[in-house]
Amino acid sequence: MPILCEVSLPHGGSQYNWGEICYPPVETIHKDNICHLVFAPLRAAFPDIASRARKITEEAVMTFTGAGIYGVQLFLLEDGEEYTQVYRLNSECIVQEIC
Repeated sequence: MPILCEVSLPHGGSQYNWGEICYPPVETIHKDNICHLVFAPLRAAFPDIASRARKITEEAVMTFTGAGIYGVQLFLLEDGEEYTQVYRLNSECIVQEIC
């Protein structure tokens, strides 16, 4: 999957208050599918990407029960497609892919 860039948003909270911790999106640049650079704040050339990424994040975490730190990654592929991945860090900092 040739990645043009990735937009990531860490988000934390509980099923009772998902707005507790929502960090601004950051952009990562990959080389050979490995994260090479991280830009904060987001500098993506796509003007609506920050709002789209935040909307996807909010919609995803609202479906979860329980509390935790979730990461949402929006991958922009070289062919113009998008791919989204959601994961959760558990107490041992092990990533659990959700979707």
